[in-house]
Amino acid sequence: MNRPIIRLCFFLSLIFSAPLVAAEESTPSTTETPAEEAPDTSAATPPPIPTVVGPRTEPSPDLSRLQELVKNNSPETEVIWLESSDDRTIGLFYPQSQPEALGGIILFPSEGTHADWPDYARPLRLQLSDQGWNTLSLQLPTPPTLLPPKRTLPVLQLVKQSGSNGEEGSTEEVTKAAVPDAAIPASSLPDTTTDTALIRPYPERIQGLANTALNTLIQRGAERIVAIGVGSGAVWASQFVKDNQEAVNSLGLVIINPATPSVDGAPVLAELIPALMVPVVDIYQGEPSSTTLFEAPPKQRLRWARRNQLTHYMQRRLSNRYQDWEKQERWLGQQVDGLIRRHILAPMQSVEIAKEIEEADNAKSETAPGR
Repeated sequence: MNRPIIRLCFFLSLIFSAPLVAAEESTPSTTETPAEEAPDTSAATPPPIPTVVGPRTEPSPDLSRLQELVKNNSPETEVIWLESSDDRTIGLFYPQSQPEALGGIILFPSEGTHADWPDYARPLRLQLSDQGWNTLSLQLPTPPTLLPPKRTLPVLQLVKQSGSNGEEGSTEEVTKAAVPDAAIPASSLPDTTTDTALIRPYPERIQGLANTALNTLIQRGAERIVAIGVGSGAVWASQFVKDNQEAVNSLGLVIINPATPSVDGAPVLAELIPALMVPVVDIYQGEPSSTTLFEAPPKQRLRWARRNQLTHYMQRRLSNRYQDWEKQERWLGQQVDGLIRRHILAPMQSVEIAKEIEEADNAKSETAPGR
């Protein structure tokens, strides 16, 4: 009677003990695997790629697409290649449509825009040509990007790890640990001092291209030159006028919403405006005391002009009159043309008339009887 019960208990004990035996047999198989049979993952894992510290490069403007865009919008525009030293860019020349040309206009667009930007560059270069000006809009080089600062402090994570392990390592050891093992040889690293020395400073590059544009307009018969700068281009236009105001007989300047260029060594209006000896038209949009949009508040620029007795310095505020884009562009061109005629062209013509009278008087005195 007891044998069937004993057999049943023995059979159940075998069933419940089987998983435990299997677990005990499988556990040593994973822990007692020899080291030489373990898969070598170090060969499959690539070493960390060291970071090469060098100058960043900005993509140059797509000049071919800009040329195509200009040709589609204004077929009469002539694309001129301007070269200065190692720089080469394009200028958009648009001839005047009047019987007698008033002179030449050089347009300096702002950073982040191009020579045919629809906000200011395009309406000004097209509409001023209808009033008798040969316009040349410059495609300025892309400003260089500043290098990020070098790391001079140890990595905070490594400092915490060394402190938690009780190791009193020096700062020098922690800094060395932050450097990856696979270092690039010194010969393959870019020599930033040599590379940057070969490139002229950005302000010199701008002025070189602007002088090339000036010579281009003079070769095409322009006797009067007006430089128009928009945004950061107003600073470069002011520098151009300051450098050429003694060499060019009839020279004027128009600045529109001047802004600070985002490059090192850029000139500032606080030094440029007091040095100007030519007619200047200062156009701004916004509040006179605003400091958020301008390189200097309009009121401050006007104070500089009055303090230095710039008799031909005129400041005017323009507002957006029309919601319609085409009407606003047309109105902007008319306003700028009127300001140029009254405050730049008129003084130029007065000086030219005075010179003609003086030359005529000198000629009469030289041919007077008894001489």
